[in-house]
Amino acid sequence: MSWNLLYLLDALAIFSFAISYYLTCYRKGYRIDMWHSQMFMGIVMPNMLMLPFTRSELNYPILGNDFAAVQDVLPNVFLISLLGYLGILAGGFAWRIHSGLGTRKLAAQLLDIVPQCSMMLMSSRSVLVFQALLCMALQIMMLMLYFGQNGFGFDLRAYTFAHPELRPVALIISNYSIVIASHSLARYIDTKEKVLLACTLLLSFGLLFFGARSNILSIEPELVY
Repeated sequence: MSWNLLYLLDALAIFSFAISYYLTCYRKGYRIDMWHSQMFMGIVMPNMLMLPFTRSELNYPILGNDFAAVQDVLPNVFLISLLGYLGILAGGFAWRIHSGLGTRKLAAQLLDIVPQCSMMLMSSRSVLVFQALLCMALQIMMLMLYFGQNGFGFDLRAYTFAHPELRPVALIISNYSIVIASHSLARYIDTKEKVLLACTLLLSFGLLFFGARSNILSIEPELVY
């Protein structure tokens, strides 16, 4: 697909976002709402507004020898992002339809499953500690493999880029650790159970070696409320 066609699709997507914002937000008296702010920060700005700048040679000092490879896959990355954006728009449109079939109520019940599971996990210290120990065991196994083949270091992410078959496993362990650490911290704030504070700190320490220290900032009790 040519870049000119990509730019055209990009412009149409940005225009559709602007129309949606004007009709469903601005004309109703709001300057911003959660729906459009999240879409803008998560999709429009990083994927659509930045698309014309991705071909700039100013990116070469950062990407180095990977510059050409990144340029080759950018069209596919953009099309996948565009497909996801259209899916979000379709979902938002379907949510606003009052068809009388109870689809909104069913969707609300499905969306409530995650908070319910979160509260169930929070209600049992033993289950939470078991999950934390399981996360630690998974972290240790991944780090032992990393240290054994690459030596001691704090950049497991670079190692998994060189071994892409391990990257999904590392991502699952990392995200799983963030979820359990967040729940442990939230319960500790409520109950002051020191074992849960220890679980939070140990899981956070393990994430230091994963090369994405920003993940540790994601460990917040607000995630489970």
